[in-house]
Amino acid sequence: MNKFKTMVAFGSTVAMLVTSSLLFSGEAFAATTNTNTSNANAMSLSQYESYLSQWNTPQAKNILTRFEALSNSQKTEFLNLLSNKTAIQNALSGKSVSGVQLVSTKVSNQATPNTAISPNTVVSGGGGGSPVTGTFRDSNYFTLSILSIPITQYYENVVFYTSNNFIQTIDASEAIVNYNYDPTVQTYLESDEVYIGNNTVYQYATFSYGIGIYKGLSAQYGTVHVNQADNFDGSQAWIQNYTG
Repeated sequence: MNKFKTMVAFGSTVAMLVTSSLLFSGEAFAATTNTNTSNANAMSLSQYESYLSQWNTPQAKNILTRFEALSNSQKTEFLNLLSNKTAIQNALSGKSVSGVQLVSTKVSNQATPNTAISPNTVVSGGGGGSPVTGTFRDSNYFTLSILSIPITQYYENVVFYTSNNFIQTIDASEAIVNYNYDPTVQTYLESDEVYIGNNTVYQYATFSYGIGIYKGLSAQYGTVHVNQADNFDGSQAWIQNYTG
């Protein structure tokens, strides 16, 4: 078995020593989440608008424009959901939560220095029933939205080479927090592990997820996992996301 493995670590290891029971209680994984409960730690409308205004990025400007277009009741609902970390954790774990959604989206095309590679399609060789030989890419965005407004996005990517139906090498991989516009959360890449096993490429990305209750009263820490696997011919074997 060929194996290519990278591990990148950031931040303080102290965060990982905090017991998981603080964050991942039975309530956090309940099948049904009450997302309408008011939260004393919810931000005010002006606080969130001021926060977004500080970011000079197209994404932040887009979020601010869409947030300001909401009705007052929708803005209140948005901010209550933003502060409802149980609802957000459930959404990150793939559970259905009213008003909160995590959507995985494949990259339709992405340029590299030398060529453009489409996801799950052969770049060179293969086809016609012949043994598959070529370079493949699988790229995915995982976007967390509240009331259809994106606030946090993770990105995962792997490029690998197959010769005569057998995966030979992993040529590149990446896992990043593309953006995060939730001021009550700190999230960053903790590790990105990529390897070949049973003629399949596996990528396991783990992101630290620090929940700071607004006004800095306390903090809790956990992790977000975004994983994918690809067959030798570039077809995706599976994709998953969960917390804990």
